[in-house]
Amino acid sequence: MNKTTLVLILGDLLALMAFVISGRIEHGLQINWHETTTTAIPFIVSWLAVASSVGLYKEKAVATIQVTIKTTLLVTIVAVPLGLFLRALYLHRDVPFPFLVVALVFTAIFMVGWRTIFVWLKKKRA
Repeated sequence: MNKTTLVLILGDLLALMAFVISGRIEHGLQINWHETTTTAIPFIVSWLAVASSVGLYKEKAVATIQVTIKTTLLVTIVAVPLGLFLRALYLHRDVPFPFLVVALVFTAIFMVGWRTIFVWLKKKRA
């Protein structure tokens, strides 16, 4: 695993945790390790599976800001509903449509945001 791949995976994990923590704060829920990771695991599993399968951790996925935005949004559109489905199975609950919309929007903001900054910094250093 090269340095770029490692940074991208760690950045994605941090962005997903930020998404989960912000949601827990917004809903007045506790921020502790167990509850936060329990909430995050379905999203992490789905994100890593989809991202890996479409090459989101390859150099070409962060070649330009435009490519980064496009590929990150593609992964978001697939991984977030999958993560919500896994979460629903785990918790034995339905997924309200507004939760799907909010999860898609905020995951996209967190992921596209951090990955765009990554590409910008990478280009600046080159």
